[in-house]
Amino acid sequence: MGETTSKAWASPRQARGLESMKRMLDAAQELLETVHFSELKVQDIVKKAETSIGSFYNRFKTKDGLLHCLESRYVEEHSRVVEGQIVGRSPWKEADLGERVSWLTRLIVKFNRERRGLLRTIRIRQILGKESGTAPGPLDDQGPCSSYIDFLLERRAEIGHPHPEQAVRIGCVSMVVTLDQFMLFDGTSVQSVAGFQDEVLAVEMSNQLLSYLGWIRTQTS
Repeated sequence: MGETTSKAWASPRQARGLESMKRMLDAAQELLETVHFSELKVQDIVKKAETSIGSFYNRFKTKDGLLHCLESRYVEEHSRVVEGQIVGRSPWKEADLGERVSWLTRLIVKFNRERRGLLRTIRIRQILGKESGTAPGPLDDQGPCSSYIDFLLERRAEIGHPHPEQAVRIGCVSMVVTLDQFMLFDGTSVQSVAGFQDEVLAVEMSNQLLSYLGWIRTQTS
């Protein structure tokens, strides 16, 4: 993923081109659920997307360019989903820290589960990229979503940790690391051994984060 964003892919200007590009991205993301990136073939992508190899290379310089574009789309979708559900939503005004953490962990588990193959590919490429010294991708530079950090800090009075902002940020990073281990890597995760379901994972992650934050329950909690 050493290409820059401007060179990795070309964004179409017309609706027809945008739709074709979306089909190719959707097809590649779906195929990555069952094959590794090294096994992903352009021929299979365009066949599934019902387009041509020429159209693929009109949009993506290389297969790495496709992955870079998928990574950018993941970051944008994640921000849009989270922010769309918490920014300016009145139902959350009365929600305590426990309710917010519980909802947030379930959202993140569900969102990442639906993109598991893509995330596995990105994480592996990140590791290889760091070893080879290539430029970082969009997800490398994406820290914990500022919106959900602010979302949790709205209940700062319920956080017993002496450094609430630091604790929330570290807690969110830990959540990502936990998901990597439980969801992304077959054969090396506790999930593959113990058969943990997503709901169990979300509940345990919520309990872990609340314990670390030192949740101070209110009388109504």
